[in-house]
Amino acid sequence: MVLRGQLSPTEDGAALLDLDGTNILLDLADPLPEDVADTWVELFVDCEKVSLYPYVL
Repeated sequence: MVLRGQLSPTEDGAALLDLDGTNILLDLADPLPEDVADTWVELFVDCEKVSLYPYVL
């Protein structure tokens, strides 16, 4: 699976990936580097390692 969007860190150490107006909340194993905030990224993820949980922001 490939996800492309704009990455923004949250105050609690997670990150939001904006996919054309839809926010995906990412739970991070390690903190993001400071220079990554609000940049465009491409994430490559094995489909077997993706979990989906409904969440209201």
